[in-house]
Amino acid sequence: MTMISKSIILLFATYVSTVLCDNTVYYCTDINWGGSCHQSPPVDGSCHNMQGGVAQYNDQISSFGPDPNLYCIIFRDLDCKFTTGGYTSVGYPGVADLRTIGFNDAISSYTCGPLGTTPG
Repeated sequence: MTMISKSIILLFATYVSTVLCDNTVYYCTDINWGGSCHQSPPVDGSCHNMQGGVAQYNDQISSFGPDPNLYCIIFRDLDCKFTTGGYTSVGYPGVADLRTIGFNDAISSYTCGPLGTTPG
């Protein structure tokens, strides 16, 4: 294999991973990915509160899913704390009906990291 073909393969693999796995999460207000939905900007392991531009999603999310390369922890409380409400983990492809895990209309914050790490 020539150096040029190796470079092309590497460039293609980078492109595919960027296009298909943006390190984002997708969530919706209704089960089965319905209602009002939002795709996050790329997540980086920090805590993301449902405030500001996404405040309408606080305690309103019924479907939640990270990209294939991410692992997320969702929290009932703001600031990725579990003092009163608890938390649970969500991996790809996500949960289309959060009622099945007792988290329907309950998410106030989340943190995500690459698979194989502990977010936050």
